[in-house]
Parts: sequence; structure tokens; C-alpha cells
Amino acid sequence: MDLDLHLTDLLGMLKSFQWFNATTVEYAPAMLCTKIAILLLYRRVFSPLRQSNFDLTLRIFMAVLCLFYTATFFVKIWTCVPRVRIWDKSIPGKCLDAPAVLNTNGIWNLVTDIIILLIPMRAVWNLQLDTKRKIGITLVFTLGCLYVYLPNPKYHPSLKTSKSISPHPHHPKAQQIR
Repeated sequence: MDLDLHLTDLLGMLKSFQWFNATTVEYAPAMLCTKIAILLLYRRVFSPLRQSNFDLTLRIFMAVLCLFYTATFFVKIWTCVPRVRIWDKSIPGKCLDAPAVLNTNGIWNLVTDIIILLIPMRAVWNLQLDTKRKIGITLVFTLGCLYVYLPNPKYHPSLKTSKSISPHPHHPKAQQIR
């Protein structure tokens, strides 16, 4: 009976690893769609002229985001070859340095989030509003910056130095993440 319980735990843990990996693959398209949606909103609100420098900047930034997240999508798919090696290290094959991939994505997301929050600042200050309203709008974006800067470091991938990416809290190496 005790063996059955442990086998069930191991199978559940394997399923968790598989779902965790699936969500990391889906993360890139989800982030791309979210960031493109915000930038398209900026384009609609702050760029009535489609050939302005602001509009060109937005389009270039959207293209860069598309390139990065497309590359990230494929890197996550082929993190290990064969794919099953991601959750079963006993299978022969090759893997990328998973913490390095996660840290690169975390840093990229942090930088692009800050850029997305700062992009409309010039346009806000060029609006024909009184200074009090411009300051209010700037404070809203500043609060967004604080949200990006002040997350709990325990959960922020760019601040981890772990050699393990185990999502299971009782895994022996999970203590390295905390």
C-alpha cells in the first residue's frame, strides 16, 4: 500500500512537470498578444497620424517583440531533445540551460514592461490638458512601473540563481529556488 502511494505521488509529480512545461511553451504567445494589444491601444489613442515618429517607434517595437517571442516559443519547445528529457533526465539527449533561458525571459519581460510603461509619457505631456491632469496620468503609469519593479523577488525569474526549476514545493532541490 505504501508503494502504491509513492507511485501515485511520482505519477502526479510527472504530470505536474508536463503541465508546467506546457505552460512555459504557451507563455510566449500569451505575452506577445498582451504586449501587442497594449501597443495597439497606444497607437490608437496617442498616434492619430499613422506616419509619425511615435507610430514608427511602436511598429518597430512590435516587430522586435514578435521576433523575440517567436524565438522564445521555439526555444521552449526544443529546450531538450528528445522532448521527454525535460521531465525525465534518465533519457539520453541534450538540454539547454533552463535557468539561463528563464532568466533571459525574465530580464526581457522586465525591460519591455518598463519600456511599454514609458512609451506614452511624451505623448501624455504633449496632450492639451492642464498640468494637474498630466501629473495624474503620469502617476498612473508610475504606479505601473512600481508594479514591475517591486514584485516579490522569490517569484521573479530574473532574480533567481537556482540550478533547479522544480515547481514541486517538496522536491529536494525546490529549497534552492526560495
